[in-house]
Amino acid sequence: MESKPAGRIVTVFRSRVRHDAEARGCAALAETMGRRARKLPGFVDFKTFSAADAERASTVVFESIEAQLAWRDDPEHLEAQSRGRSDFYLEYDIMVSHITYRSGFSVGTADIDIASDADRSSDISAAAKQGRD
Repeated sequence: MESKPAGRIVTVFRSRVRHDAEARGCAALAETMGRRARKLPGFVDFKTFSAADAERASTVVFESIEAQLAWRDDPEHLEAQSRGRSDFYLEYDIMVSHITYRSGFSVGTADIDIASDADRSSDISAAAKQGRD
């Protein structure tokens, strides 16, 4: 008898796209697939992050392995995967894991001014300069 994880499943999709991926429709297809995934039973969350070296990382969370497998095997998603390999991606790596532990913290942002990256960089530079003076 095969055991199955009882908790949520997270998929981490790391990738680098070709220089002409956007011109070939990568963003439009990603938006379409994101809307489709959000409609599936068991979908929880989806986010994409970009690094300075042009790598992208997306996390997709589903309630169960069955929901994640339904997304993996979705016919439109399979077509999008094929198009991604032929038209968009230089490389990608996919990891699927059972979430065994989760912890978090939030101050709440209603009364907090969240600084932009540029603001934080200038604050850090100013602090470093003060330390030298």
